[in-house]
Amino acid sequence: MGAYNIMSENVLLITPDYLTPAQLTDFLKKINTYDTTKGSSTLVKSNSPVFTETYNTAMKLTTSNVNTIKELAKLYKTVQPAFYAGIMRACTMPAVNVHHTPLVMTITDASTTSVLANVAGKLTRTKELPTSNVAGIMIFATVSAGSATATFTKKGYISAIKTVNILRGKTNNYTVALVPGVMTAEQEVAFKETLATIIASEKAALAAKKKARLDAKVAKVAHDVPFVKPEGAEGSTV
Repeated sequence: MGAYNIMSENVLLITPDYLTPAQLTDFLKKINTYDTTKGSSTLVKSNSPVFTETYNTAMKLTTSNVNTIKELAKLYKTVQPAFYAGIMRACTMPAVNVHHTPLVMTITDASTTSVLANVAGKLTRTKELPTSNVAGIMIFATVSAGSATATFTKKGYISAIKTVNILRGKTNNYTVALVPGVMTAEQEVAFKETLATIIASEKAALAAKKKARLDAKVAKVAHDVPFVKPEGAEGSTV
C-alpha cells in the first residue's frame, strides 16, 4: 500500500513509460483483495504446501524488486528529494507484531465439579502468573507453541501438575480438577521433586533441539564452502 501511495501521488511523473493509471488501479484491486482475505498462515503451510511455496516464491521476488527500486531511486535523491523520501518510506518493512497462541484453563473442584476461583497458575513457557476468575477461567495469553507444564495451587486443595501441548494458531482449552485437601509434607516434597524433574527434562530437550539446529547449520556451511587446492599441490585430490 505504501508503494501504491507514492506512485499514485506521482502518477503524472511516471506515466506512461513506467506505469499507467489502469495498471495502478489494478494494483490497488490486488492490494484490497489481499487485505480482505482471511485465513491462517499455519493452516496454509500444513494443509496446502503448494500455496506456501507460491507465497515464498512471490516474497523472494518482491524482496528482489524492492532492492532494485531502492537502487534506482538513488538517481532522484538530489533532484527529487520528496519523491526519493517517499520511495524509501514505502520500501521500509513495517514492524511485525508477534501474536502468541493463548492457553485457556478451566479449573474445577473434583468433588463438586463446580468452578474454582483464585487458583494460582504457573506455566514453564511463560513468566505470567495468572489466577482463575470467578468463572474458574485462567488465561495464559503469551505462550509459544509446544509442550509445556502447568501447576495449579490453592489453599485447601492438593496442588496439581498438568502437561499440555500448545498448538499454534488455535485457542488451546484444557480443564483441571483440583482435589480438596491439605498438602502433607511428603506431598509437598514429591510435588517439588516431580516439577523439578519435568523442568529439567524440558530444558534438556530444548538444549538438544538447539544443538541439532546448530549442528545442521554448521554442516550446511561446511558443505557449501568449496575446497581450494593449495598452491603447488598438483595432483592431490580430496
